[in-house]
Amino acid sequence: DECDVTAGVSFIKAGDSTPVTAADFAIQGLISQELGRAFPADRFMGEEDAGDLREDAALRSLALRLSSQYGGEPDEAAFLASVDRGLEPPRGTGERCWVLDPIDGTKGFMTGQNYVVGLALVDGDGEALVGVMGVPAEEEVPPIMAAVRGHGLTWWRAGGDAPVEQEAAPRPAWADGGAAPPWLISPQRAFAECQPFGAAHPPSEVCCGAMIKYFYVAAGRAAGVLEDEG
Repeated sequence: DECDVTAGVSFIKAGDSTPVTAADFAIQGLISQELGRAFPADRFMGEEDAGDLREDAALRSLALRLSSQYGGEPDEAAFLASVDRGLEPPRGTGERCWVLDPIDGTKGFMTGQNYVVGLALVDGDGEALVGVMGVPAEEEVPPIMAAVRGHGLTWWRAGGDAPVEQEAAPRPAWADGGAAPPWLISPQRAFAECQPFGAAHPPSEVCCGAMIKYFYVAAGRAAGVLEDEG
């Protein structure tokens, strides 16, 4: 399998055939720790848990090393607990909750293509307050975008302590209705049944995952994304 490029430190998740890497666990552990320190009253929900780390010494060792390399807790027990913190159920107190997808597009991560670290903050009613997407491989625009409800969207460089001023992109020709706009669909195979502009105007192909497509829209590279839930 072309995605299984790190034998011993990656595996295919049962149930949905999604590849998971040591980096997924490292990112979740690191962000869980940082959010716990900054917002101790908030709950945290992550995509992974530490069960597989406890069973696989090589995977556990690499995940811990990656996390600690970027400032995470070097203690193994504390790291595993930070990953498992994503399993905490709702407390029933109307608390805010941070929701993390450590790597959306793991196939892209493992094959040198696009992937996204996605983070959101929701209030006690499940309404979005903050949305953040980071694209480490991005080169044309700042790799991090953050949207805060009521305050718009800002762009950030990795390690930056202030948002980056972005010049408005020129108005594209398709905005005046003269041509079919560039558009995206997720998953890509859904185009066989969903052709809003006809078969002669297929969607652009962007790998991998759904979040990178939303990032492309925010960056002005596509008019929108159709999400097929079939």
